[in-house]
Amino acid sequence: MGEPVEFVILAAGKSQARLLDDLLVDGLRVAGKSDQFQVQMSFPGGMEVRTRTVLTLVPEREGEFRIPPLRVRMNGQIVKTPECVLRVQPGAGGIPVLPAIPVPQ
Repeated sequence: MGEPVEFVILAAGKSQARLLDDLLVDGLRVAGKSDQFQVQMSFPGGMEVRTRTVLTLVPEREGEFRIPPLRVRMNGQIVKTPECVLRVQPGAGGIPVLPAIPVPQ
């Protein structure tokens, strides 16, 4: 409790992906957000943009938190991440990283 957790969303497509929703879960505070982009060019094949969005979450209490599907705009469409569950227990220590959530293409 009170220790930060990184929630990572990965997306790859023809254009940069953008998270459309704010993460609003009672008992979880979003302490920071960062976006990283990587562009790959290949011939033939064109361009691929990989987007990595990291939300730093701080649990304000112990328990189980359901992170709802979040909307992401990519390739001119809106897709959703799967629902995730974060379980917070006392005395964890360190900065855990949730497994990266790939966005369906």
